[in-house]
Amino acid sequence: GQRSTLSDNDIASINTLYGYSLNTAMVTEALAVEPHSEFSLTFSLANQGISDFSASGMVLQIPSNVTFLNYSSATGDINCDLFESELNCVVNTNITAGTGQVIEASFQAPAMGNPLSFIADFYADNNEERVVANIVVNSENFPPYVDSDQVFIIGLSELESNKTLGQINASDPNQDAITQYDITLGNTLGAFALNRETGELKLTDASLLDSGPSVHTLTIQVFDHELASDPQTIDVQIVEQTTTAGQSNGSMTTSDTSASGGSLGLYFLALLFGLTFTRVPAGVRR
Repeated sequence: GQRSTLSDNDIASINTLYGYSLNTAMVTEALAVEPHSEFSLTFSLANQGISDFSASGMVLQIPSNVTFLNYSSATGDINCDLFESELNCVVNTNITAGTGQVIEASFQAPAMGNPLSFIADFYADNNEERVVANIVVNSENFPPYVDSDQVFIIGLSELESNKTLGQINASDPNQDAITQYDITLGNTLGAFALNRETGELKLTDASLLDSGPSVHTLTIQVFDHELASDPQTIDVQIVEQTTTAGQSNGSMTTSDTSASGGSLGLYFLALLFGLTFTRVPAGVRR
């Protein structure tokens, strides 16, 4: 995913003046990250005094909907342990006057939501200071979509009521859940049914279909928690030869049980619909 880091001006710093007094320096602008992207925060514990720090570190409170990935330090011996949503980092060596330690922690942003506040409590000997780093997750929400070119194929000999044809493929760019599947057009006779929760497509009443080969175009729409997809058409093809369950996205698997002519028929289907297929010996199911 996209990786964002704070600029030098955005570093949360603890400056120790005269060895004892702590001063926080951090800009108020928030860092904006994309949903689900990786980003890092860099924290600096600096000793600008005249005495060494013998005990120092940082306790970082991480928002519960943020995933902690890892930490690193290029400046010294630092150990960090994560317990629930709290990262406890301890500097294992003295911080001499005029030097400092830097901790970089990496995270993964949630899908979206309110600004994220990381609360860093720094300590150096008997002094403490708190820094709040505000992170904004961009709130642009994209609608879900139904995959195009989905085709479901069934042979005339397999026409029966309450037969499962397959699964409608749909996705959400924000990795949100698909909460509802609907047939909005093309099911005038009511021969087909779509499970609104799972997207499973069924032939519910075979008697409502023609007795010969035919193509039935259904318009599908899906929803996430907030938005609806654009309508997308899928085809249900009733063909002469026996077929296994139709597969979507422009491919199918067939079982040819005819003595002759099956390959020719499949060849023309491939030309007409842009399909690919895999031959299966008679009697073998996939």
